[in-house]
Amino acid sequence: SGDACEHAVAQALAAGYERIDTAGNYQNAEAIGRALAASPTARSHLFIASMAETSDIANVHGAVVSHMAQLGVEYLDLLLVHAPPASREDRARMWAQMEALQESGMVRSIGVSNYNEEQLEEMAEYANVVPAVLQVKHDPFHHGASLGGSPPPVQWAWCRVNGVLIEACSPLSGWPYPQPVFTDSIMQLIALKYDATPAQVVLSWMVRRGVAVIARSSNPQHMAQNLDIFALVLSVEDADFVASLAWLTATPLSLPLVEDVYEMAAEPPR
Repeated sequence: SGDACEHAVAQALAAGYERIDTAGNYQNAEAIGRALAASPTARSHLFIASMAETSDIANVHGAVVSHMAQLGVEYLDLLLVHAPPASREDRARMWAQMEALQESGMVRSIGVSNYNEEQLEEMAEYANVVPAVLQVKHDPFHHGASLGGSPPPVQWAWCRVNGVLIEACSPLSGWPYPQPVFTDSIMQLIALKYDATPAQVVLSWMVRRGVAVIARSSNPQHMAQNLDIFALVLSVEDADFVASLAWLTATPLSLPLVEDVYEMAAEPPR
């Protein structure tokens, strides 16, 4: 937030990033707005996404208008429901307001975040618009199933059938486990094989699976590296192996992820 956020967004825009992801709860809209105002990048070249909070359910329109004013934009490219409201009635009420925002033109696409299969399937009963995006926690250790569960997550099948894009939040952090993905010994070994960073391996693997990624960094070098992934193509065997890591590391939330579950510790790439 604050000056650090403004500086990071300005650096990202200068590096060629076009996607800005935020939410009302992040409390960084004004800092992002200052960076956007100072950038020569045209608004039409940017994709700005935000989230509506369950606490906004009484007036989603008002909350979005206020958030857009802080960002200094006249429309959002994507608005997600940040988390499913507790009851079916409230989920339907929230989604109706999302649809109204899209119909008004203030928001171009709408979607949901952290919905499970039951919550997605029930949308057929009340939704006039199918979500464009499902955002979930996704990385090689967690494929988007309920945290602590094993893949493949059932939400993915629903998304494929309904043409919904899966978007990965926190693809590099390892959250909610203490080990970041890029410190894992297997990811380091694969990165060495391709003369890449572990983060580049993870992001390339996701993009080639058709998953949209939100990679966060305030380090200019990492920003540049995270953009430079499109020439990196893992072999079928390596891509399948990365996909299998979630089976090896699936563990209840109460247990920390073992630092070197494979007993194949490697020196990190230099």
